[in-house]
Amino acid sequence: MKKIIVFAFVFCLFSCELIKPKQEYRFVYGFENDIGLSGIEIKNTIAVIQERLVNFGVASTVERFGKNQIEVKIKANELNIKRVDRLIANRGKLEFWELYPGNEFRVFLNDFKIDKEKLGNSTAIDTIIGDKVSLINLVTSNGYNFGPEIFYFNVSDTTYINNVLFNNSSKVTLPYAKRKVEFLWGIPDASGNVALYAAKSNSENKPPLTGEVITRARQVFGVTGKPEIAIKMNEEGALIWERITGKAFQNRTSIAITLNDIVYSAPGVTSGAIKGGNSSISGNFTLDQAQDLAAILTAKKTIPKLKLLEQTTIGNK
Repeated sequence: MKKIIVFAFVFCLFSCELIKPKQEYRFVYGFENDIGLSGIEIKNTIAVIQERLVNFGVASTVERFGKNQIEVKIKANELNIKRVDRLIANRGKLEFWELYPGNEFRVFLNDFKIDKEKLGNSTAIDTIIGDKVSLINLVTSNGYNFGPEIFYFNVSDTTYINNVLFNNSSKVTLPYAKRKVEFLWGIPDASGNVALYAAKSNSENKPPLTGEVITRARQVFGVTGKPEIAIKMNEEGALIWERITGKAFQNRTSIAITLNDIVYSAPGVTSGAIKGGNSSISGNFTLDQAQDLAAILTAKKTIPKLKLLEQTTIGNK
């Protein structure tokens, strides 16, 4: 008799949860730069968000709202609002870049200068003598010998450094063969230091491979037990991946895997060209972050920068 009562109680709780009215979560987004934004771009952004939410596992409606806004409605018993916002607003800009060895650029940065007065509250300003500052003065540590990192800087100094690195007049001081370079930042470590990389670029400033070649992305656990994202590329992407990994193996260089212009990993290639278009993206991901990134990458397309304008929740909690 007691077992029947317990079973009935559990069944009642389960049934009550099933019939519990779902809440409606509403998000309204605007584009950070809507100047010249076309209707096709808005339509494509809506389609990408819809696919991401399907991959995430929630039912939703995504529609154009007003002139240049997007409205997202999700019905669920519970929803992690911050997580869903990050999922929707992530640009999903995945790129693969061939990297120069870091030591090939260290000597050239001596010729990159910043006006001391433009350094503001730089952590290194008290150690600098003179009006012109070499970027070397801001270095916190060198990259590894034969590794892809050029130098490490304090993350608070990156704004000043960017003003120099992305200045065409500064690049003139580089050897001609290295002037088509894309400087990239990594992820800051626990001490606030961040690695600088130099990627091989071209006249169009485009990488050899982007996330649009991905046919499947899923969260897995790497050999260290940490969450990673395993990706599969289409036939065209697989051939390009084989070519650039083959070059990296021959030249003993690395490939930067970037998301939204940040280097998440910069692996070397130790066993020859990678065939078949299979690879993985590793980083200091939490399980949720890796799962969400897999959902984002499966949708393939990059979207414009979005900003959350409004979030409301309707229903009983």
